[in-house]
Formats: sequence, structure tokens, C-alpha cells
Amino acid sequence: MRKWLIAKALAGVIATAALSAVVSAQAADIYRCTIDGTATFQDYPCGDERQSVEVGSNLSTVGSPEPRFDLAEQRRKREEQQRLKADLARERARVRDLHSQTEESKYDQARAQGVVIPGMTEGDARLIYGRPDRSGRDGTCTILRWHRPYHWVKICRNEVVQSYY
Repeated sequence: MRKWLIAKALAGVIATAALSAVVSAQAADIYRCTIDGTATFQDYPCGDERQSVEVGSNLSTVGSPEPRFDLAEQRRKREEQQRLKADLARERARVRDLHSQTEESKYDQARAQGVVIPGMTEGDARLIYGRPDRSGRDGTCTILRWHRPYHWVKICRNEVVQSYY
């Protein structure tokens, strides 16, 4: 019985709140303003240079109309985005080419000096230092050692990751 009374009282409070919200919404002032020959409605008075007309409470509200887009402007923006994407792709390709040229020249210089550096392959190490005197495993990596002169390289996945000379 007590739960029923609480529920009924709560329903009354909710109904009163909803009714007061509807009444206050209808009591709100709505102003009709003419801007550049177009009538607009807003909840605050128009500026000094515009005409304000208070409309009655019989005005119903609807959602604002969808904004009109200029198709030429949309096409121009889309073309600009496509041009920017193409420019970005060309710039990335240029940077990638420069990076690969720099990397290749670094390896060419090391080969010319007879030095093995990280990033080279196991084949590069064998070409530069010759046949290793010893080889062993370090987990999943291979260790190659040369005694005259003393060099060693650690190779993981066919790439030199560490070298000592």
C-alpha cells in the first residue's frame, strides 16, 4: 500500500513538472525579424536596424530548414582536398626516395670502408669479412666471429642488428 502511494505521488510530481514546462515554453517570447528580405524567428529581440514583431502563442515550432549548399563551392572544396591529397602523396614518395637513397649510400660507404653496420644482411657481412672462424646461436639470432682482425656480428632474421670491430 505504501509503495502504491509513493508511486502515485511521484507520478503527480512528474505530471506537474511536465505541465509547467509546457506552459513556460508557450509563454516564451518569439520575435519575427526580417533579415535581407527573409523572415526569421528567434527567441530574442532583433537588432536595432531590424524590425521586431512579437507573435502570439499560436505559433507552432518546427525544426530549422536544412542549410542550402552551393554545389560549385562543394565541388571546389572537393577538388582542393583531392589536390592536397595528391600533393601529400607526392611529397611522401619524394621523402621515401630520399631516405632510401641516404640509406643505400650509407651502406655503400660502409662496404667501401670494409665495415659491417646494422641493417646490412648476413651476406654483406660474409662478403666484407670473409668466412667466419666461429658461429653460434643466441636465442633466435646468429653470432658470427672473425679472429684476424677481431670482428663479430649478431644477425637476427637475416639482418645485422649489432656489430663489433
